[in-house]
Amino acid sequence: MGSFQNRTIEDVDTAFSWNGNWTHNRPWGRPNVPNGSGTYSVSNFRNSPYANVTFTFPVPGVAFHYFGLKRNAGGRYGICVDCNPNKDRFDTVDGLNETDTDESNPPVLLHSQRFNGKPAKHTVTLWNLPDSRVLGSGSEITVDRFLIEVPSNTMSSGSDGSSRTKVGVIAGGVVGGLAVVAVVVLGIWFWWRRKRSREKERREKFLHEGGLGAGGGTIRNATNTEAAPVTPFQSSRQMPGPPREVDAGPVEMQPPDYDTISGSRSENQSTAAGGPNTGTSGSSSRAQIPMVTGKGRLRVEN
Repeated sequence: MGSFQNRTIEDVDTAFSWNGNWTHNRPWGRPNVPNGSGTYSVSNFRNSPYANVTFTFPVPGVAFHYFGLKRNAGGRYGICVDCNPNKDRFDTVDGLNETDTDESNPPVLLHSQRFNGKPAKHTVTLWNLPDSRVLGSGSEITVDRFLIEVPSNTMSSGSDGSSRTKVGVIAGGVVGGLAVVAVVVLGIWFWWRRKRSREKERREKFLHEGGLGAGGGTIRNATNTEAAPVTPFQSSRQMPGPPREVDAGPVEMQPPDYDTISGSRSENQSTAAGGPNTGTSGSSSRAQIPMVTGKGRLRVEN
């Protein structure tokens, strides 16, 4: 048989289900007394007849112990374990203590029960009943806490389960965040790719339809036949090339008439000196220069 340990469940825990009118966090005891102080839940039969509360084991256990306050206004109330409170018979719990008039006494054990077999989750129902011992049938039912006996490994496994749950939540959040980031990055990539494709289509259309605009030129596509590049300053007139020599054939060279040249020069000189111009030169002979014939080369410039 494995070991067991006690687990305390306070009346403010979600393991309790309250029906009727209940007052919670009602103080008991005095701070300056040895028994200390605390709070509990209470319901009065006169204000809420047959008010009840149901406690469910949060984890499997083998026994439970119910603690409440015995007061001078306390009375009898029923308790039922794993039963239908509308059909099954209740066991009676006596919560009367005529000497406690100021709620200075601490909670005490009012009921216990142990189960046979394996640990299991059980349900305990408390039901307030009328009690003639209390003036005006104002009997009260009180609940301070439940103490359940559970296997030792249940306490540790419960903590481990909580830790695993937290780790799972964190891991799920991280994975979800990464998924969102991946979707955003993928969307941006598709948008950029589509934009680039559109720009490429516009550029190709521009090249096909003529991209110089007002210049009147046409840009050929790279797939067309290659053509000489067109420049804005190109002219149809060719630039002059370097001088070249050509064969001119036989050339007859005849010297000039030196007498004519000499006479014109003498007349010019006489006129300039203010003397008479007789129109004759001092020599009647001409210098004879032989005629030269031969082949020559003619220098031609473009």
